[in-house]
Amino acid sequence: MLRSITTTIILVSALVATTSCGILSNSPSDAVTAYVDASRAKDAESVKQLLSKGTIEMFGTVAQAKGVSIEELLLKEAAFAPEKIELGKETIEGDTATVEIRNSLTGEFDIKIPLVREDGEWKLARDVYTRQVIGK
Repeated sequence: MLRSITTTIILVSALVATTSCGILSNSPSDAVTAYVDASRAKDAESVKQLLSKGTIEMFGTVAQAKGVSIEELLLKEAAFAPEKIELGKETIEGDTATVEIRNSLTGEFDIKIPLVREDGEWKLARDVYTRQVIGK
């Protein structure tokens, strides 16, 4: 379960990173794909650019508690980046969205990645995802 959550978080981070590597996050799905690509490339700065402000704050708190930088924390997570992801339904409601990802353990599109639009760009809201997972 923890590995699945970590993989999902890494997927989201990788998707965000790809968008900031020259691929605009014109859609939530583009942002997720960019994040995964950036994570696989171990491009912490690009990953960071694809994360929402709330997520950056969350990572800042965790990084400070561990005595590392946010970038170091993101690079550690990048080690779990999946080779391939399959995106499902994208749902947009104003400045929030979700993108479904196929769960490699269940085969179902039961992982829903939340995103927010900030300054016209879609960003992964890992802080929202973390609260949702902890609340289950």
